[in-house]
Amino acid sequence: MARNPNEGAEGETAERPERVVYPEDLALDLLGGGTPSVSLQQRALLFEAYFAQRLGGDLPRTSRSEPAFPAIVVDRTFFRELLEGEYPIWARMLDESPDAWAEWFVVDSARDPGSVLLSMPIEDPSVGEHSLCFLSRSSDHPQGRLLIPVCRELASACQALHRRWKGRPVPFVRFDRLPAGFVNRRTRLLQLQALAGR
Repeated sequence: MARNPNEGAEGETAERPERVVYPEDLALDLLGGGTPSVSLQQRALLFEAYFAQRLGGDLPRTSRSEPAFPAIVVDRTFFRELLEGEYPIWARMLDESPDAWAEWFVVDSARDPGSVLLSMPIEDPSVGEHSLCFLSRSSDHPQGRLLIPVCRELASACQALHRRWKGRPVPFVRFDRLPAGFVNRRTRLLQLQALAGR
């Protein structure tokens, strides 16, 4: 019997397009100091949903059967130094290599308000390569030397997850714990454009 295209492994069902979490739904304006539109707990839930929707039952687990997400956990003060310090390499990335900057998203840690999670989307099979190229050019910078090995490890993990995701029958599976009213930014933008075009 042919597989229903809306079903994945073991009864997984496809997520509705407007409910798919994309990297921009996890964006946090650390530079502007704006108030996030969702709580830290909700943002952590969106972070989990991003990977769960793509990997479903193939999502890696820890030895305690908890979801294992690819991320670098850094102290918030250190991350602000990457953005605002005397020679901020993360801010330089935005100026000198926008393709590298676009490979990242930053998520507040709901478990530890003093930390942030640095992670990468898994849509791109070569995610992380632009960042590694930029950091390699900055290998004389102490922050660059510090970030190169962890960036390489994170990029490798996310590339492996991309391959796992692309091998699944359904690109986005339902994540039932999303807030009832969640609609992704892409859908909201399309809705606004449709209203403006009337």
